[in-house]
Amino acid sequence: MNIGFVGAGKVGCSLGKYFFDKGMSVTGYYSKTLHSAETAAEFVGTNYYESLETVVESSDCLFFTVTDSSIEEVWEKVKKTDISGKIICHCSGAKSASVFEGIDERGAYGFSLHPISPFSSRYESYKNVKDAYFTLEGNRKKMPEMETFLRTLGLHYTVISGEDKVRYHAACVFASNLMVGLVEDATELLVSSGFDRTDALKALAPLMRQNLEAIIEKGTSEALTGPMERADLATIKSHLETLDGNKREVYKALSRELLKIAKEKHKEKDYGNIERVLEQ
Repeated sequence: MNIGFVGAGKVGCSLGKYFFDKGMSVTGYYSKTLHSAETAAEFVGTNYYESLETVVESSDCLFFTVTDSSIEEVWEKVKKTDISGKIICHCSGAKSASVFEGIDERGAYGFSLHPISPFSSRYESYKNVKDAYFTLEGNRKKMPEMETFLRTLGLHYTVISGEDKVRYHAACVFASNLMVGLVEDATELLVSSGFDRTDALKALAPLMRQNLEAIIEKGTSEALTGPMERADLATIKSHLETLDGNKREVYKALSRELLKIAKEKHKEKDYGNIERVLEQ
C-alpha cells in the first residue's frame, strides 16, 4: 500500500515517520505551505509534492492530517480527482468518515483513524505512536484491509461506529483536556491558601502522578481513596461550605460520580446522607 499525506504538521509527520520506519511505503507529503511539505519529507525520508493531484495519483491510501475544520475543504478538492479504488482516511477524533460526502459514488473508501495520544512535536511524537491506542471507523468492505494494516504496524486499536465518534471523543476530552481544568482549580485553591503557583504544582505533582498510576494499574474502583470512600460526610460538607461558584459545582458533579463507585465498592456502607447533601 502506497501511503500519501495531505497535511505536514505534527500528526502527519509523526504517523508518516512511524509508518516509514515500520517498512511501509510512504509516497510523500502535500501541504498548502510547500516548505512544510519539504521539511516533512526530509524528516521521514520520502518525497514532497507541489500539487494535490500528484500526491493523490501516487497514493493508494491518502491520509488527511489537517485540522478538523479543513477536512471537508480538502475533500471537496480531492474528490474531483481520480480516486477510484483508493482509501481516504482522516485523523479527526470528533468527526466520522461520513464527512467524505459522495465517496461511494467516486468508487473510493472512507475511514477515520484517530490516535488517543497528544502530538506535541513534529519530530519527536512519532516515538509515542507505538504506545498509542487507535480507533478505526469507516467502510465495511475495506475494514479487514485496514485492520490488517494496523496489526502489521503493531498498533492497538478498536473498531467503533460513526454514530459513536462524538461520544468517544468526549471521553478523550474528559481524560485529557478537562483534567487540565481540574488541576487549574486545585492550583487556584492552593494559591488562595498561601502557596505560589510554582510550589502549588510541585505539591500536587506526586499526588496526581501516584493517583493516575493507581488508576491505570488497578482501575478506578481500587484507586478510589479519600472522604468519599470513607463515607466521611463531615469532611465532604466542610469542602462544600468552603467552595463556591464553579468550583463548588464541579466538586458536587464529580463527587456524584465517585459516589457511584464507592457504593458499588462498599455495599456495606450507608452513603444516603452524602447522596442527599450532593443533591441539594
